[in-house]
Amino acid sequence: TLKILQEEMLNFPTLSLALFSTTEQIKELSSIIAKVDRVRAEFKGLHEHLHSMIRYREKDALETRDGFRLKNLEAGLAGEMVLRATRPWPVMNFLNRFGFGSIMGNIVAQGIKHSSGVGIFCSDSLKPQDMIETGRAFERIWLKLAALGLYMQPMAAAPLFRIIWELQGKEAFLPKHQTLLEKQWPRLNRMLTAAGVEKHFPVFLFRFGFSTPIRCGTLRRPV
Repeated sequence: TLKILQEEMLNFPTLSLALFSTTEQIKELSSIIAKVDRVRAEFKGLHEHLHSMIRYREKDALETRDGFRLKNLEAGLAGEMVLRATRPWPVMNFLNRFGFGSIMGNIVAQGIKHSSGVGIFCSDSLKPQDMIETGRAFERIWLKLAALGLYMQPMAAAPLFRIIWELQGKEAFLPKHQTLLEKQWPRLNRMLTAAGVEKHFPVFLFRFGFSTPIRCGTLRRPV
């Protein structure tokens, strides 16, 4: 599978795809993701952006035909209750004082640990055309995995924060998150270097593996 995916990437010469599938690699990546994803739970703007994309009522999903239907997140009844309860930022901010952000990060990390592999798209630059090319490659790889009977889940937090860090500087984050992220970027860079990716920007991350079919898909707007 990894060889097939790398062959598919020959159609995108400005991009690289780092693939990780060993137990040691998955363990290290899950540790990095756990810490980076904590930022999303503890940053007001990112928290509110996430919830703005969730359609909590099926009626709203059918009207807008965008975002994530609540059932699409496959969070289970308990997970859905937590999402509803923590939707208001004051509630989430209060819980973060007791380490709730770290708990959320660890839940995401568990998803990494239970995957067959993880892929990270890396680009020569962060120019708009490179982002578009990454989107094309991402769609191609997703379809290839589907054809092989595998499932993919995008996990955008770490590359997104790295892009913000590069384009806007570390000042775009809270001081405590600057310290946290400064410790994670070298770890991620070492993994990319070991995978043969040099002087590239990580721009998209996904996990893949075997799974049962998703029960509630997302909707599309009319073409």
